[in-house]
Amino acid sequence: HSYASLGMVSIIWALFGYSLAFSGDISGLIGNLDHVFLMGVGGEANGPAANLPHNVFMAFQCMFAALTVALISGAYAERIRFSAMLVFSALWTVFAYCPMAHWVWGGGWMAKLGAVDFAGGAVVHMASAAAALACAHAVGPRADLGKTPMIPNNLPMTLFGGGLLWFGWFGFNAGSALAANALAGHALVTTHLATHTHSFEYFCRVRTSTDRTRFTSAIVLTVSSLTYTTKSMSFYNTLETFTLRSTNNINISSVIEQFYSNCVS
Repeated sequence: HSYASLGMVSIIWALFGYSLAFSGDISGLIGNLDHVFLMGVGGEANGPAANLPHNVFMAFQCMFAALTVALISGAYAERIRFSAMLVFSALWTVFAYCPMAHWVWGGGWMAKLGAVDFAGGAVVHMASAAAALACAHAVGPRADLGKTPMIPNNLPMTLFGGGLLWFGWFGFNAGSALAANALAGHALVTTHLATHTHSFEYFCRVRTSTDRTRFTSAIVLTVSSLTYTTKSMSFYNTLETFTLRSTNNINISSVIEQFYSNCVS
């Protein structure tokens, strides 16, 4: 699913998706077709990011579009036909992601209202979460939910994948500064510290209370922490980063504990 989505969304993005999201503005709702087929998108710094070559900015935004579709696939993986997944992903990219990206990042109505989304909290995570919830509701509950354990069949690979995801998160959190500058450094540091604070607290709490470190839950918790940092880590100072983690640890950890219990019971 993820590999197919990466290829298909990249093609859509190059043909007209980027243009719909980042060229011009039609009533605050959608872009125009000035950059269809990547016309005018070259190595000159004439795009939305004045300090970057236009094609670099386009490719960076293409990554966001592709991974957003991949996030949704977790709600229906192995539960719908591959062809249906491709059709849904294509339509969702055109009619949901491109308008949302334009609203927030492309000068659309949300941007005009002052909406702030540093690295995808709204465009990527809120949009994909809403779509995933709708997909899960449409396909219905799994037949064996609560009857058989639903845990990763290969914990080392799960840990490896979670680590790769964590490492890649620095790319689009810090990279969303669109420069190698102080803002990028600040986003990187706060992202790292916030996530480490949360995951380390969870390890200590579980070790103390149950004498068993639940690695699967810890991975889910780490990803949820990274998700929480995406929208605004450039706006917190270091002390606020620790405080933010402390005030949100218990609620998120409780949700993860319930999720773990449902999977293994």
